[in-house]
Amino acid sequence: MTGIHYLEPLDIYIMPQWSYDDSKMAPADPGSRWMFTRFDFYQARAPGGPWSLFHHQDYDAEGFYNPGIPAKFIRGRTQAVDIHCG
Repeated sequence: MTGIHYLEPLDIYIMPQWSYDDSKMAPADPGSRWMFTRFDFYQARAPGGPWSLFHHQDYDAEGFYNPGIPAKFIRGRTQAVDIHCG
């Protein structure tokens, strides 16, 4: 679970989500399913939604998971936010 983050400078809530893309898995290598990650980012004006997808990012050859936005990186009126993941 990644959680919901309130970005006060932008007055929006962001919910990052992640999944592994099994469609890129090599049939002969079941372990390859962990190598293709997709992050989806949703935004809303209220924590109860409605939520809308505003960005997705595919990572090939990486097994990233659980993206989060540390509060210390949410500052000022900015269009950039640092995302950290495992």
